[in-house]
Amino acid sequence: MVVGLTAMTTAALLLVLATVSTLLPDRAPAVNLTFVAVAVGAGLASGAGTIAWTDVLARGIARPKHSTLILSQAAIGGALASAVAVVSAWVFSSRTPIVGHIALAWFAVGFLVVSGACAMLVALGRGTATAGHPSLAATVRAGVAATRRYPWLRGYLVHQVMFLSVSLATTFYSIRVAALHGSVAGSLAVIIAVTSTALVAGALLWKGVLTRHGYRGMLVGGTLCGVAAAGGAVLVEGLSLVGSPVVHAVLMLLATLAADAVSVSKSAYLVAYASPDELPQLSAFSQLTIGLSSAVLAAALAGVAQVHGTVWPVGILLVLNVVAVVGATRVPRPPSPPVDRHAGPAAPRP
Repeated sequence: MVVGLTAMTTAALLLVLATVSTLLPDRAPAVNLTFVAVAVGAGLASGAGTIAWTDVLARGIARPKHSTLILSQAAIGGALASAVAVVSAWVFSSRTPIVGHIALAWFAVGFLVVSGACAMLVALGRGTATAGHPSLAATVRAGVAATRRYPWLRGYLVHQVMFLSVSLATTFYSIRVAALHGSVAGSLAVIIAVTSTALVAGALLWKGVLTRHGYRGMLVGGTLCGVAAAGGAVLVEGLSLVGSPVVHAVLMLLATLAADAVSVSKSAYLVAYASPDELPQLSAFSQLTIGLSSAVLAAALAGVAQVHGTVWPVGILLVLNVVAVVGATRVPRPPSPPVDRHAGPAAPRP
């Protein structure tokens, strides 16, 4: 039920943004303020949805199928988004760029409403009851206590913070591409099509890597893609090759492949270690920790970009991604069932 509600909430927020952008096209302050508010709200909804989805994954899906389901979901969503983006670019090619951008927001609202309704119908069909949720303070206290109690949770949080540079790269590159090519008709559709195609390619690539080399192999491969994207971005910015949308498309493709590997492992790895009873609170605490760390890193990169230009932030991302590769090689393998989950097993040595 929560997954459906978060999708509906995000749809409502995008509806507000699309409406304001349509009715007040010449009121930049109003549109910008609405955009910031929608971004904050969508981030909160995404966090809540991730927690709920992790719980559903643990309780309703057999463990060997976790990663396959996440990758398949990303591939199907990516294929649909890519098709919509291509059609949108073709239909609105003769209109001003902002018209095409707003149209994509309306398309997103429609898909989110459909997905939210489907999720809520599934929950109602299963007779899912809505239980009381602990307060934020209680979640933090329980998370801190669990971090002290479980060595695997400490390692998980450290590694997820190390992978933040990989996860944030797609957002940073998207903003940069939008700033450079946003005035070109269909530019936003191209960004969506490229990232969506990367999700489809990632589902095929990472499934094979996961089967042969496990989570560690997938994370090492993903972080290496992140290094390649950051290294390419440094060259592009340093050599002033910012005018080529094709170059940026390649960078976006690599960055999305990297983020996909990290995203899949984040949910599946936590489910593999945490007990079903503790999973919701541990997932909430992990999301809170990762979210706060992500906000700090994003603010730092934005500050550096404002002061020193765009080369320094991508240089910092490159260094952090190299560190993430090293961290990926040290990620322990998930425990093989059966395992005493309530005892909080220490992470095995790689």
